[in-house]
Amino acid sequence: MHMARVRKARKTTRKVISHRTPPKPIHWNCKRGTCRFCGDPIIENDKPNTRKHWHQACAELWVIMNNPSKAREHVLKRDNYTCQSCLTYSRYGQFDVDHRKPLYEANGDHSYWQPPNLVLLCKDCHKAKTKTDMVLWRAFKALD
Repeated sequence: MHMARVRKARKTTRKVISHRTPPKPIHWNCKRGTCRFCGDPIIENDKPNTRKHWHQACAELWVIMNNPSKAREHVLKRDNYTCQSCLTYSRYGQFDVDHRKPLYEANGDHSYWQPPNLVLLCKDCHKAKTKTDMVLWRAFKALD
């Protein structure tokens, strides 16, 4: 005797959008030939290229914004292995990449993930900055 199988209802999982993940640009679902990041047409050799979705510079920026190891590599080179707070230099030192403006304030603004908002800090300076950021974050959360 076979028993009828009872199907369990699937749980639908909603993707939680984190303040730590950059939002997709408004041009994300554009047609080919238009840059997903900036929305400008992709022109190569004075002709529109309808096979691409990205300008080279926009693609490199998007990778830095979305890949922490690439962001770290970029900031280490840009800041010449020097803490931007105490100016300690160490080619092999332990550094952290931090955001000048905290991500919880971003509210969909891409500039919070871009390289000008990233800063290289030594462990001690990062710890001190994080401490002050946490005080500000608690005050920010209290406003909600």
